Amino acid sequence: MAGTSISSQLKAIKDVLNVSADPEPGRRRPLTRPSVLFDAKTAADIDLDTILNIALSGLEVLISMEERFRNYKNDLFSYQSKELDRELVGQEENNRINASISSYLRLLSGYLELHSSLKTLEYLIRRYKVHVYNAEDLILCALPYHDTHVFVQIVQLINTGNNRWKFLDGVKTSGARPPREVIVQQCIRDLGVLEAICNYATPVKKIQPSKHVIGFCTAVIFEVLGLVTIDNNIVKRILPYVNSGLQPGARGLNQKAGALMIVSLLAQKAALGPNVVKSLLHSVADITRVEAKERGDLQWLRMSFMTVITIVQLQSVEIIPKKTMDVLSDIRDISGILSGLTKDFNIDKFLAVFLDSLLEYSASDDLCHQTLLSIIETVPVKVYVNRVVSRLLSMSMKISQGKVNSVSSLSGNHGKQILVSICEKYPNESRGAFYSFLKNVRAAAMSCIEELFALWSRMSRNGSNRTWLHFLGQLLCLIIQQKKILLSDRDVLASFFSSLLGSSSDSLLVQDGIGKRFDVSTKDDILIFMVGHALGISSHAKLKILSLIKGVGSKLMSISGVRSLLNDLLESRRQYYLADGKSCHRLSQNEVDILCLLLESCTRPASSHEVHDCGELILKALQVRLLLPPVLSMYSDAIKSGESSLSIVFEMLGNLVGTMDRSSIGVYHAKVFDLCLLALDLRHQNPDSIQNIDVVEQNVINAVVTLTMKLTETMFRPLFIKTIEWSGLNVEGDENTPVKANSRAMSFYSLVNKLAESHRSLFVPYFKYLLDGCVRGLVGAEDTKPGLTQKKKKAKLSYNAKDGDDALSLQAWHLRALILSSLHKCFLYDTGSAKFLDSSNFQARAIFCFLKRYT
Repeated sequence: MAGTSISSQLKAIKDVLNVSADPEPGRRRPLTRPSVLFDAKTAADIDLDTILNIALSGLEVLISMEERFRNYKNDLFSYQSKELDRELVGQEENNRINASISSYLRLLSGYLELHSSLKTLEYLIRRYKVHVYNAEDLILCALPYHDTHVFVQIVQLINTGNNRWKFLDGVKTSGARPPREVIVQQCIRDLGVLEAICNYATPVKKIQPSKHVIGFCTAVIFEVLGLVTIDNNIVKRILPYVNSGLQPGARGLNQKAGALMIVSLLAQKAALGPNVVKSLLHSVADITRVEAKERGDLQWLRMSFMTVITIVQLQSVEIIPKKTMDVLSDIRDISGILSGLTKDFNIDKFLAVFLDSLLEYSASDDLCHQTLLSIIETVPVKVYVNRVVSRLLSMSMKISQGKVNSVSSLSGNHGKQILVSICEKYPNESRGAFYSFLKNVRAAAMSCIEELFALWSRMSRNGSNRTWLHFLGQLLCLIIQQKKILLSDRDVLASFFSSLLGSSSDSLLVQDGIGKRFDVSTKDDILIFMVGHALGISSHAKLKILSLIKGVGSKLMSISGVRSLLNDLLESRRQYYLADGKSCHRLSQNEVDILCLLLESCTRPASSHEVHDCGELILKALQVRLLLPPVLSMYSDAIKSGESSLSIVFEMLGNLVGTMDRSSIGVYHAKVFDLCLLALDLRHQNPDSIQNIDVVEQNVINAVVTLTMKLTETMFRPLFIKTIEWSGLNVEGDENTPVKANSRAMSFYSLVNKLAESHRSLFVPYFKYLLDGCVRGLVGAEDTKPGLTQKKKKAKLSYNAKDGDDALSLQAWHLRALILSSLHKCFLYDTGSAKFLDSSNFQARAIFCFLKRYT
């Protein structure tokens, strides 16, 4: 219809003017005119007014589609513009016209396929001669349409001369539409063409490039990068365009997607400069954060994040810059995003760098710290446990040595939280990481020992070694000789020093003859030197050294300063609990461990004289009433240290209870009993730190028995009833389900055995509280309905032949043995005037059934 309308207008003009009128009076009519609407001869016959009217009709259509076109109606397409002659106006006016034409053509580049656009372009060609004075703007406007006839028409109007667009002369001659490959090859030959295309697609002030221009530019860049070896010259020409697409205000998804694809390709094919990598990382991370906040398309979010990952994995990135980490840590549900990506892509290297970066910044940045904890909990990072633990421990060592400012490095509190988190999530891997780190540390320490021995040897030859270190050379030499075995296991060093400095050696980890290398005097010198050095350093280091030599037993207590240390620790513990923790120093974990170690040493004497001395030291250090609360409070710390420390606590507790008077018993007996009952539950709880529960349980039971020796019947009875209820054997259950042996019942009947053995006939009457439990434990409570003894229901026992002995577990047999042993003691000590074994007090039928079944 547009073509018909123009033809009608032309016919009307010819009819009115009789074809002889001059389209531009006063000038000689040219035979042809450049045009994109008409052939050259026809265009020569159309006057300027008509061309303007045609342009304005096209402009109205464009305005209806894009309001920004209205800005040019009273400018480039005003009626006053008809009088304009560019060749006669000044430079300033021409500059203004050029700017207006350039911005208009950029806007028009998004609509050039429309005929209305060509109408407006026709006027620009006629009035402003844009094909002459604005040739590059016109080419760039039309270049995205290189495969259309319109592009060919426009190129044929332009005289390219010798500029960068001369390669289009072939289009003028042949009239063929050039494929994109031609343009790509020219971009490779002449980077100026590539730069011009990129600049045209880059936003300028308020002028945004059209989607056609963006798509064309992205395609050209992508194909160029795929064909060449990328160097800095190429990167610097395309970087402005890429950066524009990574800005939050980038227009449309096409621009953003194009930029992300180009960044990924650059990361794959080029070694980018550090500043370029830093800038791209931050920009892409910011896009990812925006996507996450807007809760947009998940695919866009994953695409953005994968671009970040690609940069980190393919470029030389060891630590992600802090500003970028702030952006990444602020991404909503970053842990969930990464967890999903690990299922579909290999992002191992990124995770390693990301974790390192979080570790680096988490000390001073809570957001990074919380992100790291979330990553450990959510993302599969098993393979990085060794890396994380090693970095944490290395940083902690540097802080403790004063080599790193703890304010700017990994803080202790954050570091502990991270270690706890990773150990809970990956216990086996964490254990291996600790071992590996310590092995590396031991290897470094051994190297230092070898260097120290070399130095000592030189000093010895020069006669400058001090006489009181006469043993040093032999000791260092011996350690180096044992290098292989010492480095193989972290436990060997303690056994080495125990065998070397102790009076005897029963360790399988070291050679039998180690203890004979030095005489007693030299051993004492070595021990005094090591302990004397340990007393003057930090609690952590002191604990490490004392742990190595604790095998010498109570001999340790004879060294000057050790008794004072033990006394100080006990006094601090006492003062803290007397003051209710309000104003006194509380022992650190290292100090608690040292206290436990010294107390343990007291129980492993080298002579009976030292046993007496150590006992006197502890008992005289503090009064019983003052010492008991700290001892009671040591329970939780002792559990962490293992069965040796826990056994010591209850040995001390038993000894203290044995020295308590009646008034002290009245005040503390319930607390002591509750603690013992809590400890008896360890068999049921089965903590990892306790390897030999039998040893601990025996010491706990001994403490209970010692306590009961001092209790009246009024005090003892409720405590014993409480213990029965705790054991669970007298709890009524499903009559069809036999009661299985349990760990609490085993601990309970171990206690009953000891109580019966210690109290004999005095304890026999208490068996009336145990009958139901004994029956249930012996016959499995088959078809019984037991109740508490106070209710006294008679059991109805039956025997099912299919439930044979072989169905019982070892634990069940152990429990039955304990019950039978308890009953045996009951029968044995039932010598009082009121016989317990009569028909009214004893379920004879139950015992008979059991004996008949198992004898």
